[in-house]
Amino acid sequence: MKVLTRRSVIAALLISLIAFPSSSPTQASIAPSLKSFGKISIPSIGVTAPLHLGIGDAPLAKGFGLWPKTALPGNVGNTVIAGHRTSHTRPLFNIDKIALGDAIYFYTSTGVAQYKVTKRQIVKPNDVWITRQTRASIATIFACHPIYSTKLRYVVTAALVKFTPKKKQ
Repeated sequence: MKVLTRRSVIAALLISLIAFPSSSPTQASIAPSLKSFGKISIPSIGVTAPLHLGIGDAPLAKGFGLWPKTALPGNVGNTVIAGHRTSHTRPLFNIDKIALGDAIYFYTSTGVAQYKVTKRQIVKPNDVWITRQTRASIATIFACHPIYSTKLRYVVTAALVKFTPKKKQ
């Protein structure tokens, strides 16, 4: 119980520290809280899980969460995604097995965004600079590290390869 309380406090602190504008629509304009608005597939580690809005306990308990006020998948900017490594659905249990060059796919109502992994790194929990917006279209995916610990964060960064808009019917 102590870990959950500390994690909640850290998450609230990090959210309060991040208040930057984004040229892309914010997550709030896409769908209501706790509603999945797509899914993420990482074939190299055999994961496909729903993508939800926010990084609180409820969204992350169901799959991946989109960090508030970051770019939507396929748009210009930094699409920041959090996921649990060892609890709930644990979509990022093998995040450390994602290799440079691996593909990551985002499926949303607007289309399919394909990214290619360009960087892997380990950072401290308070290194919120990983959520900063960029002029390039990138995705930043992170989870706790090492496994079964909240001491650090394992971060995977990927560059947008292509976005295929969904065909209108």
